[in-house]
Amino acid sequence: RLFQEALSAVRKKEVGQSGTAGDPEDVFFYRTYEYNQIQEVLAQFETGGTPCSILLKGESGAGKSTLKKKIKAAHLDQFTFLEVQCSLIERVISYSPWMRVINQMEMELDKQHLKRPPHWKSVKNNLVFDLKKENYPTPQILETSENFNADLIFKSIHNALGILGAHKKVVIILEDIQWLDQYSVRLLVNLILNNTENALFLLTTSDEAGDSFENLNILVELNKLAVISLKRFNKVEVTGILKKFFKTKKITPQIADDIYEKSRGNAFFLKIYIDVYLHNTDEKLIFKIMQNVLKEKFTGFNQTSIKILRAIAVYNGDIKVEFLLEQLDLKAFELIDAINDLVRFNILEEKRDDTGLKINFIHESYRDFIYEELSETTKLIMHREIAQALEQKLSSRGDIQSYLTLRYHYELANDKVKRLKYEGIILYYHLNFSHELFPSMDDFELTNQTKLKLNNESALNWIHEVEVELQKVINLKGGD
Repeated sequence: RLFQEALSAVRKKEVGQSGTAGDPEDVFFYRTYEYNQIQEVLAQFETGGTPCSILLKGESGAGKSTLKKKIKAAHLDQFTFLEVQCSLIERVISYSPWMRVINQMEMELDKQHLKRPPHWKSVKNNLVFDLKKENYPTPQILETSENFNADLIFKSIHNALGILGAHKKVVIILEDIQWLDQYSVRLLVNLILNNTENALFLLTTSDEAGDSFENLNILVELNKLAVISLKRFNKVEVTGILKKFFKTKKITPQIADDIYEKSRGNAFFLKIYIDVYLHNTDEKLIFKIMQNVLKEKFTGFNQTSIKILRAIAVYNGDIKVEFLLEQLDLKAFELIDAINDLVRFNILEEKRDDTGLKINFIHESYRDFIYEELSETTKLIMHREIAQALEQKLSSRGDIQSYLTLRYHYELANDKVKRLKYEGIILYYHLNFSHELFPSMDDFELTNQTKLKLNNESALNWIHEVEVELQKVINLKGGD
């Protein structure tokens, strides 16, 4: 929904533009295999077979909500749908999602003039806040006789589903169950384990949450729960999607490769980059509108992971694991475990070259999001710390990339003297010609010449003297 709103905002004057294939949702769906898997389960459920609930898993932006939406739209006539979106805050509120499920069930029972099950009123009055009726939940049902009351809640919901399902089978949708509190998880497992033939659960969870629900594995082994994983699109699938989407616009292999490399097969980013190519949309504008989606991606990570992500975001490039370990106050195995998790969750990727193992964000937008979340003070301090650490490691025969990196960090650390110092060194590189009339433009030869000149004692001493004098002037002017 958010993505569609974003596109609508930037496409107001692009209505009717050629090159598209109609509704992006229709073209972009491209989850035929997973869709058919769910259809088979629902067909069996509809014809009286043993109900098997469904769990959709995938990283943020994989298309779980789109798939759920398609399934729901295709079965509105066959089933009664009860739908709840879970949120992070509900981890600390017992039974919060079930309060909304009970409220929706009450409306359905009332609409169909059906009899309520035993103890239904007691559970509803104690669990659900109704502003119109000025009914305030009381704590007794949650605070006393825990086992009895949990059983009472289970039986009331179980019986109500039986009553509703006898008239029209019920599908309960719970999105983002990684945010369920422990009592809600137990109730969910109990309901799936002892489900009636007239009710089924359709659940979604994010890969970023990890394997947080061991009890769900038991349900899978008992054939009470089917897990359907939404993987990233591979290069062949992305090419197929692009051919469908760009019906009247030619897609070169270079553009296809570029879109795949930028999106890495994630449906969310694929949508963004297709729109960028189709409509010349400013991708920064869309990323800005989609902050909520990116925020979801990083919610729930521990402090160690966040510390690593912040350091990599400020570094802004492929960073050596050894350098990261030196900069962060972490134990080696603690760092490795956190990096492995971030790689597994498709946040970071590992790269290996002649200099060793390096890591970086999979998507530039991930880096931008983490970086923009930092305060200005934090950015200044972290850039200065990184620059000073890199400067200490700089050899007497430094390369141009090292100087560019140092200039970048000192500039963002607001260290004008250091920035000017490396501006001067970089200038030596770019203006270092072997002859006034016939300069050598060969990069290999130019690099060798630059290294020789930069190692010239008088040149380096001059740069150092300029740095010292500038620092004196700044100190006299009060650091301005």
